[in-house]
Amino acid sequence: MAGNTLLKRVFSLTSYDELSFFHYQMPNTSASPIAPAATPSTGYMNHLFEEPEERFGDDRRVTCVRQDPLLRAGTAARDAFDRNNLMMFEVRFKIYTDQEVDINTPNQSTPKVGAGKKAVKSSKLNLIDSKALNSGYLEMQICPYGKSVIEFKELVAGECEKFEPGMKNIILNSPFSSELKWKTTMGQTKSLLTDYNQWHTLVETLDKSIKKKCILLIENENVQVKAKEGDKAKFGHWQASATKKLIATTNGGGSQDRESEESIKERELATIANKIFSQYAIEKSSGGPGKVLTAPWDPTFFYRLTYAAAWIWANGVVAKIATNDIPPNTSEFRYEIKKSRWIHPDMGVDHRVDLRLQGKPRGSHGNRVPQVVAGGSSIGKKREGSGSGEMNDIKPDIKKIKVEPQAKNTIQNPIYISSEYESDWNTESVSSSHSIEIENPSASHSVELELFLADCEIAMDDEKTRTVLKEAGIKSWTDLIPSLQLTEATLTKKGLERQIANRLLTEAQARFSKCKFLDDVFTITS
Repeated sequence: MAGNTLLKRVFSLTSYDELSFFHYQMPNTSASPIAPAATPSTGYMNHLFEEPEERFGDDRRVTCVRQDPLLRAGTAARDAFDRNNLMMFEVRFKIYTDQEVDINTPNQSTPKVGAGKKAVKSSKLNLIDSKALNSGYLEMQICPYGKSVIEFKELVAGECEKFEPGMKNIILNSPFSSELKWKTTMGQTKSLLTDYNQWHTLVETLDKSIKKKCILLIENENVQVKAKEGDKAKFGHWQASATKKLIATTNGGGSQDRESEESIKERELATIANKIFSQYAIEKSSGGPGKVLTAPWDPTFFYRLTYAAAWIWANGVVAKIATNDIPPNTSEFRYEIKKSRWIHPDMGVDHRVDLRLQGKPRGSHGNRVPQVVAGGSSIGKKREGSGSGEMNDIKPDIKKIKVEPQAKNTIQNPIYISSEYESDWNTESVSSSHSIEIENPSASHSVELELFLADCEIAMDDEKTRTVLKEAGIKSWTDLIPSLQLTEATLTKKGLERQIANRLLTEAQARFSKCKFLDDVFTITS
């Protein structure tokens, strides 16, 4: 009776198919008549684990002592296992090929004054170096468990193909693929990845490390004469273009010269820049070294041409907004030639100060009232007073307030400000009335900062720069005077571009020096 009760409970908890895997024997009863199911001849344990495979040599896969056998690929459990065992590989390659390409760098450096013209040297390159491409290094995160050394190399070649098209074919299928050496570095430990045993040792060492990061260098011996390191350091961007060209040439068998369009444009741009710089800064026929040029849009502006300005000029020629004789009237070019502005040595101090202040807004602050009273006139209109005073165009965020004239602004003679300005302005009075500009204190700094940004060639629609300055608490140009706490690096960390940060600090320092100079002059004269 007890046995039948126990059997009913078992049937209520499990299905018939599940019971077929087991043989139940009840106490003091005979054997169960249910025969166990036969073990399947195919498959491995169940659908959760990978089936065993017979692999030999370098085709063997690395296993994990914490999970053996590995979970079946594609399952949620296997994906979680792979995520928990990710390892970093920083891939670099330095591959010499049997092909050569020319590195065209015509007059890439700034021509020296008085230097003669020399024939352009054509340098050769037969090295594919990852340092000359993109960011210079490639990082990939994978779980090496369940992969053979052959599969690992195919994964690396695939990532190199994404890094630079054509690299997978060079690493796996080129004539010198068998000569490539896969060198690994982890701290002070260096090894050569050639077979399964070294691959297994590498994965175990990575698993025990803290950072779980390895540097992988793919290189070979030079099949031709090794290029000089000093020459490669000078080529810069041209080396990157030549490296891409070499990859295309190597994949194409070297029969065609596939030069990138970007390389052609930059070489043409350098040629135009060198021609302009030579014409206006070097050749004696046009004035010789140190020739003073005049800006076409401002006959009173004189400057000497620098190579940086010549490069911007060349960009304008390519964009068809300038010619070889007329420079571009762009903010970049004006900012660059402002650095090399020429001032006559016989010019006096007063004229120099006027020249520095030329074009910059100046105003008198003597009649400004230090308080703002609500009910002022509207903004952006032009009105006339009933006396001799006359109002000009009103700037944004500046209010016009009617003030009755008094002999002296004292406590006995207070200032009366009318809020209903329309009726008062149209009423004739015996005494004349004057108009005074009152700047809103909350907006005075913003107006001054906007004028400062305009001098720094910051566009009016550049909201990003203004937002960064506002969040940094910068309300006036005096907050941008360089100091130990405020440097170019400080502004770039806050989100400003390096060029804009340099421009703001340079202009603020120039204004500060000018104010200090004027104070010294006034002190001496007084």
